[in-house]
Amino acid sequence: MTFTRRRFAATSVIGSAMLGIAGASSVALPASGSERTFAHGVASGDPLRDRVILWTRVTPSAPDAPVRVRWRIASDPALRNIVNQGELMALAARDFTVKVDTLGLDPGRTYYYQFDAQGQASPIGRTRTLPSGAVTQTRL
Repeated sequence: MTFTRRRFAATSVIGSAMLGIAGASSVALPASGSERTFAHGVASGDPLRDRVILWTRVTPSAPDAPVRVRWRIASDPALRNIVNQGELMALAARDFTVKVDTLGLDPGRTYYYQFDAQGQASPIGRTRTLPSGAVTQTRL
């Protein structure tokens, strides 16, 4: 395939639009005070009616040392009504990335989540489960 100036311009516009769409996912970037441990923010995805995947990457204070990460998911933005929580280890073998499949959530609800590690809290992320029953449209 030959690249003409017109094809390059069209491809550039489409690529830029796709980057904008990809950036519209549920991602929370670090807030003040969490830059060191949670430099990559938090994210969620793969929603089902009763669960959603949460993930983050921890920047360890000591290279190659495992990091204990606590997570929690709540029905309110202040994280007072915790509906599920747990702990896991961020390991060098997984580039200190952690992923958790939260269970026991209600369909069609918005939830808020946060990670804690090395004495710091991540930004609070927001996610939503899929609705149940017949659905004419949904927005993710």
